[in-house]
Amino acid sequence: MDYTTLTVPPGGETALAPVVVASLYEALQKLPDPRRGQGKRYSLALILCLVVLAKLAGQTSLSGATQWVRHRAVQFAEHFKLHRKTIPCQMTYCNVLARVNGKHLDEILTAFFA
Repeated sequence: MDYTTLTVPPGGETALAPVVVASLYEALQKLPDPRRGQGKRYSLALILCLVVLAKLAGQTSLSGATQWVRHRAVQFAEHFKLHRKTIPCQMTYCNVLARVNGKHLDEILTAFFA
């Protein structure tokens, strides 16, 4: 019995289209950083990526997102290969979100999730 609903061309060979795997972090790196170079501990892409991940996890407030990220600080530090094991505080997120170009960020996120 054949349990597939896919049509197989004669000869039984199937051609698979190449899949491009993009990461959210890589997509957010395209966004220009409006902050001054002095005192930056975290990249703009990292901060925005953490906020988006918290939002996707169901967090509805910035304080909730900050707590959600803080509870996973060790995993994020390992995954993003951070030099320090600390995660940005809530004011860092607040300051970055106030300065970032919202329209450009929306375009990048829309293209990524489309």
